[in-house]
Amino acid sequence: MAKTVIRKKEKTEEKVVTPVVETAEVNIEDAEKETTKNVVRTKRQCAFCTAKKNPSYTDSAALKRYISDRSRIYPKAKTGLCAKHQRYLAKEIKHARHLALLPFVPSL
Repeated sequence: MAKTVIRKKEKTEEKVVTPVVETAEVNIEDAEKETTKNVVRTKRQCAFCTAKKNPSYTDSAALKRYISDRSRIYPKAKTGLCAKHQRYLAKEIKHARHLALLPFVPSL
């Protein structure tokens, strides 16, 4: 039977000397004013909700706006559509693909 020997490595302590850097006094209130801007963000409206119509598989030009150059459907965050219309848009794009109105893959 072979004996196994476990050796413990000795840890050497190294002292790291960090240079002392003088910091300038900064008023916290002034720093917050510089970083926070008074930006009013407007909520992006769904294009189909504002037009009060639904996407249609027959309107391939409108559907191409929501497809990348690699024929992938853009996500909701990029299209700016509401969840309802994003689901409906995906369904209509897939329907148009099956009818050969839109490509499944990009052309070479």
